[in-house]
This record gives sequence, structure tokens and C-alpha cells, in this order.
Amino acid sequence: MTEKKTVIRPTHKTFCLEHPRDHFDKLVWELEGLKVIPRSNDRARAYQIMNAMTTAWHMIDWVYSFMTSEQRASRTNGTPGIRGYQEWLRHNCGALHVCRQIATASKHSQVTEFDDEDIGTDHLNMPAPDGQKRVRSEPKITISGAQWDPDALIHLTVDFWRDELGRLDLFVEPSPWGKATRNPTIQRRKKRT
Repeated sequence: MTEKKTVIRPTHKTFCLEHPRDHFDKLVWELEGLKVIPRSNDRARAYQIMNAMTTAWHMIDWVYSFMTSEQRASRTNGTPGIRGYQEWLRHNCGALHVCRQIATASKHSQVTEFDDEDIGTDHLNMPAPDGQKRVRSEPKITISGAQWDPDALIHLTVDFWRDELGRLDLFVEPSPWGKATRNPTIQRRKKRT
């Protein structure tokens, strides 16, 4: 008789991310990482900006999956499902609309659905801080021809998500292990299969 082996299969594919608060903490971590990258390192800054904006946009999926049906109904602008929530967010946080454009382009190399031609990326040429003749470039976001500092846009998304998680009673305390734990007064929602 042969012994049957037990195969352990992971139930998640998200490492330690189990709750919208975990994803929010990741967004804050990415913003903090951006702050320590020297402005002269434009490539590293561009990578970190794209990561943070992608995280900010994908918070939508996490938050929506934890919302109650009443919360979902109050945030749809009349369009059902997650598309309705995306539209509601686009109207309530313009920075998330920018993040959607950047996240989609960074994943697919271009935006073919919901493309907003008024939003783009650029590099602002700046004199070298040491006074030498060389020039450095700095990543910028363009919105209707005006240049925006990506850090400021990411700050806006952090502030928005902090408030939105609070309004939805999803801004829970992080555990010592870095995972969010629910407030004991909040019932844990069943995971979808």
C-alpha cells in the first residue's frame, strides 16, 4: 500500500495582502519609497511612480470586494458593478482617473479603453543641481497641457483612500505582522470563491 501525499495549495496569490488596508499600506510604502529616491534618478522615480499609481488604481478592486451591497449602491452613479464604482471614483477623485491612465498604459503599453488624451507623461528637463552644464530629466504628469508633480498626485490618492476607507469602515488597525486586523465590532465578510 502506498502512502498518499498531502499537497498544500495556497488559497491566496497575494502574499500578505488580505484586506484593503494591506493594499493601502502598500500604497503608502510606495509613496515613502518615492520620497527617498533622489530626483536626479529619473528612471528609478519613474518606476516607483508607475508602481504607486498602479497600486492606487487597483485599490478599487480590493475596496469594492469588501463593500456591502448598500455601500456599492451608494457609489455607482447609476452604473452597476465595479464599473459604476470606477466612474464614481473618477468623478470624486481626479487623481485616481490619472492613475487609471498610467496604470493601464504601464500594463498594456497603451490605453485603448477609456483613453483620456488630455493625460500623459513627460520629462521636465532641469539643470543639474551641482551647477554643471549637464541636464537631468524629471518625470512629470501632463493634464490638459499642464505639468503636475507625480508625488503630489500620489499624495492626493493616499489622502482620498484614507478617507474612503474610513467612510466605508474599512480603515482597520494593522496587526504587528503587517496584516490588517478587523475592528472587533466589524463582522468579517465571507471570502468569495
